[in-house]
Amino acid sequence: MDDAAVRAALCADLLELGRPLDAWLRVSMALALAALIFGVGHRGFLLVSLPAAAVAFYYGLRVRFDAVVFGRWARDWRGGDDVQVAGTLSAFDAARGSRAAPRSVAQRCAGARALLVRQAVAVAVHSVLVLAAALMQ
Repeated sequence: MDDAAVRAALCADLLELGRPLDAWLRVSMALALAALIFGVGHRGFLLVSLPAAAVAFYYGLRVRFDAVVFGRWARDWRGGDDVQVAGTLSAFDAARGSRAAPRSVAQRCAGARALLVRQAVAVAVHSVLVLAAALMQ
C-alpha cells in the first residue's frame, strides 16, 4: 500500500528533526557539567537541569528508534498491499508484547510526533535552566 509507505516515510523524515535537538542537548549538557565541575554559574539551576537533560535524552532515544522503524516500514511497504502493512504492524506489536488494540500508521505517527514534542520541551527546559544558571552567578 503506497499510502502507508508515504505516511511512514513522511513520519520518519519528521522524526529526523530530533537529531539537532539531541545535538544541542549534548552541547548544553557538556556546558552544564563543565560549569558544575569548575564552580561557574548557579549550582541549583545546574543541578536541576540534569534531570531535565535525562528526560530529554530518553525522549531522544525513543524518537531516534521510531525514526528508524518508520523509515524501515517505508522501504518495506513500497509497492506492498494492505495485508503486508497489517502483518508488519501486527508482528511489531507482538514483538513488543503489546496487547492493546491495533493502531493505524497515522495513529502511530501521531504518537511518534508527540514524543518529538516532548523531546523538544525537555530540551528547552534544560536549556533555559542552563541559561538561568549562567545569568544568576
